[in-house]
Amino acid sequence: MVAYAKVNTASIVGPYGRRADPFASEEYGNPWHSLHENVALTNAALIPCRLIPVWQRWKEAKEFISTARGGCEDILLNMLSNKLLQGAVVEPKWELLRSFDTKLADNSGGLHGTAKGNWDGYRNECVRWGAKMIPRFMESLRD
Repeated sequence: MVAYAKVNTASIVGPYGRRADPFASEEYGNPWHSLHENVALTNAALIPCRLIPVWQRWKEAKEFISTARGGCEDILLNMLSNKLLQGAVVEPKWELLRSFDTKLADNSGGLHGTAKGNWDGYRNECVRWGAKMIPRFMESLRD
């Protein structure tokens, strides 16, 4: 992962990917093995340092995350990176990390395996909120 992060300095790099697309019929998805994924889940991701100060300025995102069911910091952080820097690099071949990770035992249900249906619905809400609010935040950065 570190080698990929050094080559892709403007990307979030990680082994766990998802897809976030506000224009798809399923806004938040779990395609298998990095197919069309643009979100690297933050539980094991390397994040470009220059993204962090911008992320910290996005007060509305912090407020939304604090009240969102299921949280969504990884989706919003990746959506912001996609606008400011580059899309995520997701490589499921970094399987070694799975042996250290206690939250994602498999790829079928995310952090809340048994409540996958509800979890995806919460994540869909996050994708829709991010699609609506990121342009506003980007505009505020220009002011």
